[in-house]
Amino acid sequence: MAKAGWSSPAGLFYLTGFLQTTKWQGRLASKCAEKGRVSTAIREWTLLLYAPIMRFLLRVVLNTVAVLLAARIIPGIFVASPTAAVLAGIVLGVINATIKPVLIVLTLPFTLLTLGLFIFLVNAVCLALVAWLVPGFGVHGFWAAVFGSVFISLVSWALSALVTDRRRY
Repeated sequence: MAKAGWSSPAGLFYLTGFLQTTKWQGRLASKCAEKGRVSTAIREWTLLLYAPIMRFLLRVVLNTVAVLLAARIIPGIFVASPTAAVLAGIVLGVINATIKPVLIVLTLPFTLLTLGLFIFLVNAVCLALVAWLVPGFGVHGFWAAVFGSVFISLVSWALSALVTDRRRY
């Protein structure tokens, strides 16, 4: 009995079942199975694996550029080396993804009371935490942290709007 490969009907059935783990992947698998394009399904599924990694790397690059521009423009923020800027971009991305949502939930009453202005303070605390964690990156003073966090958020948002693709995978 011959072994079922990816191009055989049994292999296609296995690939279709394997790709149906999410809604989008299921649509892709059924579309490719109807047309018999297994290699297209594998290529598209590989894209699904690499898309989050590429988005994270793009976010790190955008944060790094924003940190470098903030250090150049805002007095009180300094970066000692490009390595410190990259590390600050990585740590800023991790803190914005993990700690910032917790801080926003914990400070929600103050945010509502101040009509959203307390978010600037949360952003400044996150930037000060990055400065505390990353050697070679520093923020001197409260207002430097506030203006730097606002500037980094605006630059990162603008660059993200220019660079990212509107399609969702």
